[in-house]
Amino acid sequence: MYASEVLAFNSSQLTSLGFPLKRILFKMFKAGSSDIVSQCKEFFNFPDVSELIFRRIRKFNKRFTASDNLLCYTVKSKFQTVD
Repeated sequence: MYASEVLAFNSSQLTSLGFPLKRILFKMFKAGSSDIVSQCKEFFNFPDVSELIFRRIRKFNKRFTASDNLLCYTVKSKFQTVD
């Protein structure tokens, strides 16, 4: 997950990142279908890898825009959209 917040993933890349975890859960719960694994993840409050990455992106953007650093301010003002 290190530095995943600054990379641009497409949906197939996010799916492939979540695949190893899904396989581990299949083996751990001795599940035969994806529905069982999904229910186990929901029961144990275990989010998908894509959700974890989106949380990291939101946190990064929030901290970046709140920063008083001159470089962050310059980049923010350059790419900030006007409503």
